[in-house]
Amino acid sequence: MYQQRSPVERSPDEVEVLGFAGCPNYLPALRQVQATLENIGVQSAVELLQVNSDELATQTRFLGSPSIRVNGLDVEVAARHSPHFGVGCRTYVVLGKRQGLPPQQWIEDTIREVMANVGVPA
Repeated sequence: MYQQRSPVERSPDEVEVLGFAGCPNYLPALRQVQATLENIGVQSAVELLQVNSDELATQTRFLGSPSIRVNGLDVEVAARHSPHFGVGCRTYVVLGKRQGLPPQQWIEDTIREVMANVGVPA
């Protein structure tokens, strides 16, 4: 039997922003994640990871800069099983247009998805 925690006590264990130096969207992605956490009232540390080699990209399953993951889940649902790892710029297709950052709603949805499953046995 497990004890379910209240929503206030739930939070993602790991929020990551992955990117490489020189990416114009790397730090804006960090600010976007921090703003999203604040907007929805979730306290969680955000880890900034630099991926500067193809070897590290493969090891970390890096899909390009910037990538945002919550407890290992990419905020772009369609990319979660992508095998295309490497150091390069990442774009997100939103309403038929490419942009350098995912929508804030994708970040919030992934955080809520993770929070709904915190404390639930696998």
